[in-house]
Amino acid sequence: AMHMPLSIGLELNLCPDPTPENVIKHYLKYKPNHFCAAPSNNLQIIEKLKGNLGWIKTFSAGGASATIEQERLINRVLENHNSYAKFITGYGMTEFAATVTTSRNDTYKEGSIGIPLSKVNVKIVDTETGNELPYHRIGEMCFNSPGQTKGYYNDEAATESLIEVDSHGVKWIHTGDLGEVDEDGFIYFRGRLKRIFLKKGEDGTLYKIFPQRLEELLVNHEAIETGAVIVREDKELEHIQIVCIVTSGNKKVSVEELNNYCRSNLPNHMIPDRYLFLEKMPYKPNGKIDYKALEKIVE
Repeated sequence: AMHMPLSIGLELNLCPDPTPENVIKHYLKYKPNHFCAAPSNNLQIIEKLKGNLGWIKTFSAGGASATIEQERLINRVLENHNSYAKFITGYGMTEFAATVTTSRNDTYKEGSIGIPLSKVNVKIVDTETGNELPYHRIGEMCFNSPGQTKGYYNDEAATESLIEVDSHGVKWIHTGDLGEVDEDGFIYFRGRLKRIFLKKGEDGTLYKIFPQRLEELLVNHEAIETGAVIVREDKELEHIQIVCIVTSGNKKVSVEELNNYCRSNLPNHMIPDRYLFLEKMPYKPNGKIDYKALEKIVE
Protein backbone atom coordinates (compact mmCIF):
# COMPACT_ATOMS: atom_id res chain seq x y z
CA ALA A 1 0.00 0.00 0.00
CA MET A 2 2.91 2.37 0.69
CA HIS A 3 5.09 1.46 -2.28
CA MET A 4 2.53 1.94 -5.05
CA PRO A 5 1.95 5.70 -4.42
CA LEU A 6 5.71 6.29 -4.22
CA SER A 7 6.33 4.39 -7.46
CA ILE A 8 4.01 6.73 -9.38
CA GLY A 9 5.47 9.91 -7.91
CA LEU A 10 3.04 10.67 -5.10
CA GLU A 11 4.02 11.98 -1.68
CA LEU A 12 3.00 9.96 1.37
CA ASN A 13 1.87 11.65 4.56
CA LEU A 14 1.73 9.19 7.44
CA CYS A 15 -0.27 9.60 10.62
CA PRO A 16 1.85 8.00 13.40
CA ASP A 17 -1.06 7.75 15.84
CA PRO A 18 -4.12 6.52 13.89
CA THR A 19 -6.68 7.12 16.63
CA PRO A 20 -9.85 8.77 15.24
CA GLU A 21 -9.14 12.17 16.81
CA ASN A 22 -5.60 12.29 15.43
CA VAL A 23 -6.65 11.10 11.97
CA ILE A 24 -9.18 13.94 11.74
CA LYS A 25 -6.64 16.58 12.83
CA HIS A 26 -4.00 15.16 10.51
CA TYR A 27 -6.37 15.13 7.52
CA LEU A 28 -7.62 18.67 8.04
CA LYS A 29 -4.07 19.96 8.49
CA TYR A 30 -2.42 18.40 5.42
CA LYS A 31 -5.48 18.03 3.11
CA PRO A 32 -4.25 15.00 1.13
CA ASN A 33 -5.64 14.49 -2.37
CA HIS A 34 -6.06 10.77 -1.77
CA PHE A 35 -7.29 9.17 1.44
CA CYS A 36 -8.22 5.66 2.60
CA ALA A 37 -9.31 4.61 6.09
CA ALA A 38 -12.07 2.80 7.95
CA PRO A 39 -15.60 4.11 7.19
CA SER A 40 -15.88 5.45 10.73
CA ASN A 41 -12.91 7.77 10.00
CA ASN A 42 -14.48 8.96 6.74
CA LEU A 43 -17.73 9.79 8.50
CA GLN A 44 -15.97 11.68 11.28
CA ILE A 45 -13.92 13.67 8.76
CA ILE A 46 -16.86 14.50 6.50
CA GLU A 47 -18.59 16.23 9.42
CA LYS A 48 -15.63 18.63 9.75
CA LEU A 49 -15.12 19.51 6.08
CA LYS A 50 -16.09 22.99 4.91
CA GLY A 51 -15.65 25.23 1.88
CA ASN A 52 -14.32 24.19 -1.52
CA LEU A 53 -13.36 20.50 -1.50
CA GLY A 54 -12.11 20.38 -5.09
CA TRP A 55 -8.74 19.16 -3.77
CA ILE A 56 -10.28 15.82 -2.75
CA LYS A 57 -9.63 13.35 -5.60
CA THR A 58 -10.01 10.05 -3.73
CA PHE A 59 -12.06 9.51 -0.58
CA SER A 60 -12.09 5.79 0.07
CA ALA A 61 -12.62 3.27 2.83
CA GLY A 62 -11.93 -0.37 3.55
CA GLY A 63 -11.93 -2.95 6.31
CA ALA A 64 -15.62 -2.54 7.16
CA SER A 65 -18.94 -1.72 5.50
CA ALA A 66 -20.79 1.58 5.45
CA THR A 67 -24.56 1.74 5.12
CA ILE A 68 -26.28 3.12 2.02
CA GLU A 69 -27.35 6.18 4.02
CA GLN A 70 -23.78 6.84 5.17
CA GLU A 71 -22.51 6.44 1.61
CA ARG A 72 -25.13 8.88 0.33
CA LEU A 73 -24.24 11.39 3.05
CA ILE A 74 -20.55 11.36 2.15
CA ASN A 75 -21.26 11.63 -1.60
CA ARG A 76 -23.71 14.46 -1.01
CA VAL A 77 -21.18 16.48 0.99
CA LEU A 78 -18.45 15.92 -1.61
CA GLU A 79 -20.72 16.91 -4.50
CA ASN A 80 -22.12 19.99 -2.74
CA HIS A 81 -18.59 21.23 -2.04
CA ASN A 82 -17.18 21.00 -5.56
CA SER A 83 -15.44 17.60 -5.38
CA TYR A 84 -15.79 15.08 -8.20
CA ALA A 85 -14.78 12.26 -5.88
CA LYS A 86 -17.11 9.43 -4.91
CA PHE A 87 -17.02 7.44 -1.69
CA ILE A 88 -14.91 4.55 -2.95
CA THR A 89 -14.98 1.10 -1.37
CA GLY A 90 -13.46 -2.24 -2.31
CA TYR A 91 -12.76 -5.72 -1.03
CA GLY A 92 -9.63 -7.64 -0.16
CA MET A 93 -8.14 -10.31 2.08
CA THR A 94 -4.68 -11.19 3.34
CA GLU A 95 -5.01 -14.41 1.32
CA PHE A 96 -5.08 -12.30 -1.87
CA ALA A 97 -2.11 -10.18 -0.71
CA ALA A 98 -4.26 -7.08 -1.29
CA THR A 99 -7.44 -5.80 -2.90
CA VAL A 100 -9.37 -7.83 -5.48
CA THR A 101 -12.30 -5.47 -6.20
CA THR A 102 -12.69 -1.72 -6.11
CA SER A 103 -14.86 1.14 -7.27
CA ARG A 104 -13.53 4.27 -8.96
CA ASN A 105 -14.93 7.75 -9.39
CA ASP A 106 -15.92 6.84 -12.95
CA THR A 107 -16.73 3.18 -12.23
CA TYR A 108 -19.27 3.35 -9.47
CA LYS A 109 -22.61 1.99 -8.33
CA GLU A 110 -24.21 2.87 -5.02
CA GLY A 111 -23.84 0.12 -2.44
CA SER A 112 -21.29 -1.81 -4.48
CA ILE A 113 -17.74 -2.84 -3.58
CA GLY A 114 -16.82 -2.28 -7.21
CA ILE A 115 -15.62 -4.57 -9.98
CA PRO A 116 -12.76 -7.10 -10.01
CA LEU A 117 -9.29 -5.80 -10.74
CA SER A 118 -7.50 -6.82 -13.94
CA LYS A 119 -6.90 -10.59 -14.16
CA VAL A 120 -9.13 -11.21 -11.12
CA ASN A 121 -12.15 -13.48 -11.59
CA VAL A 122 -15.16 -13.84 -9.30
CA LYS A 123 -17.95 -16.36 -8.90
CA ILE A 124 -20.81 -16.65 -6.44
CA VAL A 125 -21.56 -20.15 -5.19
CA ASP A 126 -24.47 -21.70 -3.34
CA THR A 127 -23.49 -22.12 0.32
CA GLU A 128 -24.99 -25.61 0.47
CA THR A 129 -24.37 -27.19 -2.95
CA GLY A 130 -21.27 -25.26 -4.04
CA ASN A 131 -22.81 -24.70 -7.48
CA GLU A 132 -22.19 -21.38 -9.22
CA LEU A 133 -25.15 -19.00 -9.01
CA PRO A 134 -26.50 -16.59 -11.65
CA TYR A 135 -26.68 -12.80 -11.40
CA HIS A 136 -28.45 -11.25 -8.39
CA ARG A 137 -28.33 -14.43 -6.28
CA ILE A 138 -26.65 -14.22 -2.87
CA GLY A 139 -24.01 -16.82 -2.11
CA GLU A 140 -20.39 -17.15 -1.03
CA MET A 141 -17.92 -14.95 -2.92
CA CYS A 142 -15.01 -16.84 -4.47
CA PHE A 143 -12.08 -15.20 -6.28
CA ASN A 144 -9.16 -16.28 -8.42
CA SER A 145 -6.29 -13.81 -8.46
CA PRO A 146 -2.67 -13.85 -9.71
CA GLY A 147 -1.55 -12.70 -6.26
CA GLN A 148 -3.43 -15.21 -4.12
CA THR A 149 -1.81 -17.44 -1.55
CA LYS A 150 -0.74 -21.00 -2.30
CA GLY A 151 -2.03 -22.06 1.09
CA TYR A 152 -1.47 -21.86 4.82
CA TYR A 153 1.97 -22.78 6.14
CA ASN A 154 2.03 -26.29 7.59
CA ASP A 155 -1.78 -26.49 7.65
CA GLU A 156 -3.10 -28.68 4.85
CA ALA A 157 -6.57 -28.98 6.38
CA ALA A 158 -7.07 -25.21 6.46
CA THR A 159 -5.68 -24.89 2.92
CA GLU A 160 -8.10 -27.50 1.59
CA SER A 161 -11.06 -25.67 3.14
CA LEU A 162 -9.82 -22.39 1.66
CA ILE A 163 -8.93 -23.37 -1.92
CA GLU A 164 -11.17 -25.17 -4.40
CA VAL A 165 -9.72 -26.49 -7.67
CA ASP A 166 -12.37 -26.65 -10.39
CA SER A 167 -12.54 -29.01 -13.39
CA HIS A 168 -10.39 -26.60 -15.44
CA GLY A 169 -7.64 -26.53 -12.82
CA VAL A 170 -8.53 -23.00 -11.68
CA LYS A 171 -7.88 -22.41 -7.98
CA TRP A 172 -10.69 -20.49 -6.28
CA ILE A 173 -10.35 -19.01 -2.81
CA HIS A 174 -13.48 -19.20 -0.66
CA THR A 175 -13.79 -15.93 1.21
CA GLY A 176 -16.36 -16.90 3.83
CA ASP A 177 -18.25 -13.75 2.85
CA LEU A 178 -21.61 -13.42 1.15
CA GLY A 179 -22.20 -11.36 -1.95
CA GLU A 180 -23.90 -11.07 -5.32
CA VAL A 181 -22.96 -9.85 -8.81
CA ASP A 182 -25.02 -7.86 -11.30
CA GLU A 183 -24.95 -7.97 -15.11
CA ASP A 184 -22.32 -5.21 -15.28
CA GLY A 185 -19.90 -7.08 -13.05
CA PHE A 186 -20.45 -4.94 -9.95
CA ILE A 187 -20.19 -6.91 -6.71
CA TYR A 188 -22.27 -6.31 -3.58
CA PHE A 189 -21.14 -7.44 -0.14
CA ARG A 190 -24.01 -9.06 1.80
CA GLY A 191 -22.42 -10.16 5.08
CA ARG A 192 -20.28 -12.82 6.68
CA LEU A 193 -21.12 -16.42 5.88
CA LYS A 194 -20.18 -17.41 9.42
CA ARG A 195 -22.79 -14.99 10.74
CA ILE A 196 -25.67 -16.99 9.26
CA PHE A 197 -27.77 -18.96 11.73
CA LEU A 198 -31.05 -20.85 11.81
CA LYS A 199 -34.09 -19.74 13.76
CA LYS A 200 -37.49 -21.40 14.07
CA GLY A 201 -40.39 -19.20 13.02
CA GLU A 202 -43.86 -19.11 14.52
CA ASP A 203 -44.98 -21.61 11.89
CA GLY A 204 -42.30 -24.09 12.97
CA THR A 205 -40.20 -23.53 9.82
CA LEU A 206 -36.44 -23.08 10.15
CA TYR A 207 -35.27 -19.82 8.54
CA LYS A 208 -31.78 -18.61 7.68
CA ILE A 209 -31.09 -15.33 9.48
CA PHE A 210 -28.55 -12.75 8.27
CA PRO A 211 -27.71 -10.42 11.22
CA GLN A 212 -26.26 -7.79 8.89
CA ARG A 213 -29.73 -7.10 7.47
CA LEU A 214 -30.99 -6.26 10.95
CA GLU A 215 -27.90 -4.15 11.71
CA GLU A 216 -28.38 -2.10 8.54
CA LEU A 217 -32.03 -1.50 9.43
CA LEU A 218 -31.19 -0.39 12.98
CA VAL A 219 -28.68 2.30 11.97
CA ASN A 220 -31.33 3.80 9.68
CA HIS A 221 -33.37 4.68 12.77
CA GLU A 222 -32.93 8.36 13.60
CA ALA A 223 -32.17 7.67 17.27
CA ILE A 224 -29.52 4.99 16.67
CA GLU A 225 -25.87 5.71 15.94
CA THR A 226 -24.63 2.11 15.81
CA GLY A 227 -26.21 -1.32 16.17
CA ALA A 228 -24.66 -4.78 16.30
CA VAL A 229 -26.24 -8.22 16.65
CA ILE A 230 -24.93 -11.02 18.86
CA VAL A 231 -26.42 -14.49 18.45
CA ARG A 232 -26.81 -16.80 21.42
CA GLU A 233 -28.59 -20.05 22.27
CA ASP A 234 -31.18 -19.95 25.05
CA LYS A 235 -32.08 -22.75 27.48
CA GLU A 236 -34.15 -24.48 24.80
CA LEU A 237 -31.14 -24.25 22.43
CA GLU A 238 -33.03 -21.84 20.19
CA HIS A 239 -31.00 -19.10 18.52
CA ILE A 240 -31.83 -15.63 19.78
CA GLN A 241 -30.73 -12.22 18.51
CA ILE A 242 -29.37 -9.80 21.10
CA VAL A 243 -29.10 -6.28 19.69
CA CYS A 244 -26.42 -3.98 21.13
CA ILE A 245 -27.23 -0.31 20.53
CA VAL A 246 -25.52 3.05 20.91
CA THR A 247 -27.97 5.93 20.54
CA SER A 248 -27.19 9.19 18.71
CA GLY A 249 -26.33 12.05 21.06
CA ASN A 250 -28.90 12.41 23.80
CA LYS A 251 -31.71 10.79 21.84
CA LYS A 252 -33.80 8.19 23.62
CA VAL A 253 -35.71 5.28 22.17
CA SER A 254 -37.79 2.62 23.94
CA VAL A 255 -37.69 -1.13 23.37
CA GLU A 256 -41.34 -0.96 22.36
CA GLU A 257 -40.58 1.64 19.70
CA LEU A 258 -37.68 -0.45 18.38
CA ASN A 259 -39.83 -3.57 18.25
CA ASN A 260 -42.53 -1.74 16.30
CA TYR A 261 -39.89 -0.33 13.95
CA CYS A 262 -38.44 -3.80 13.30
CA ARG A 263 -41.86 -5.42 12.88
CA SER A 264 -42.83 -2.88 10.24
CA ASN A 265 -39.70 -3.67 8.20
CA LEU A 266 -38.85 -7.33 8.87
CA PRO A 267 -40.58 -10.74 8.94
CA ASN A 268 -41.45 -12.02 12.41
CA HIS A 269 -38.61 -14.54 12.59
CA MET A 270 -36.07 -11.70 12.25
CA ILE A 271 -37.38 -9.57 15.13
CA PRO A 272 -34.73 -9.13 17.89
CA ASP A 273 -35.21 -11.06 21.11
CA ARG A 274 -33.38 -8.68 23.43
CA TYR A 275 -31.87 -5.19 23.42
CA LEU A 276 -28.79 -3.96 25.22
CA PHE A 277 -28.08 -0.22 25.32
CA LEU A 278 -24.40 0.74 25.46
CA GLU A 279 -22.62 4.04 26.02
CA LYS A 280 -19.93 3.12 23.50
CA MET A 281 -19.50 0.43 20.83
CA PRO A 282 -16.21 -1.52 21.02
CA TYR A 283 -14.12 -1.31 17.84
CA LYS A 284 -10.98 -3.04 16.61
CA PRO A 285 -8.01 -0.90 15.49
CA ASN A 286 -9.05 -1.42 11.83
CA GLY A 287 -12.43 0.23 12.47
CA LYS A 288 -14.51 -2.95 12.52
CA ILE A 289 -16.93 -3.67 15.37
CA ASP A 290 -15.27 -5.95 17.92
CA TYR A 291 -17.86 -8.73 18.16
CA LYS A 292 -15.75 -10.78 20.57
CA ALA A 293 -15.72 -7.85 23.00
CA LEU A 294 -19.49 -7.49 22.53
CA GLU A 295 -19.97 -11.18 23.31
CA LYS A 296 -18.17 -10.68 26.64
CA ILE A 297 -20.38 -7.68 27.40
CA VAL A 298 -23.48 -9.72 26.60
CA GLU A 299 -22.31 -12.58 28.80
